[in-house]
Amino acid sequence: MGKTREEDERYTVELLSLMDLLNQTTGRLITPGCLNVFADSHVNGEIIASDKSRCKIDPATHDHAGTVTSVTSAMVFRASAFNGVYAADWFGNGEITFTTGLNAGLSYTFVKTYLADGTITLSYPFYYTPQIGDEFIIRAGCRKRFTEDCITKFANGKRFGGFPHVPQQSTVAKFGSQ
Repeated sequence: MGKTREEDERYTVELLSLMDLLNQTTGRLITPGCLNVFADSHVNGEIIASDKSRCKIDPATHDHAGTVTSVTSAMVFRASAFNGVYAADWFGNGEITFTTGLNAGLSYTFVKTYLADGTITLSYPFYYTPQIGDEFIIRAGCRKRFTEDCITKFANGKRFGGFPHVPQQSTVAKFGSQ
């Protein structure tokens, strides 16, 4: 028996052969980057899977409230209160959710880049363009890197959920062609 799903108001069960069973991925994925969710939760309180919850950092110390002070586009806006307070890329790959305005209560989105002057660029836009005066909660970002994030930024290297010394695919391919 294989995957079971509901289609067109009926259940469908796939039948698998032994070969299919042997080709299924089991166990843990080995990657240089961390697979854990930063601070073991999302900024909007959404529950995460237990296998992604091993960071053990207190989210309250990394969640910050802000207010939009200028809007460049649907994906770029500025919170001038953050000007010079946080280093560039502090919120990079972090999460943001609005608490007031048209986007209040909608799901979070990821921060693509953060500049030290308070400019925030989103990975993808919210449903509505943010407006001046909209308030939000933003969580510090983790780019899933061992040295730069887990050790230097958050001092949490012992809970890193990746394998930083695994060679990249390009490194492995380089030796195979020599």
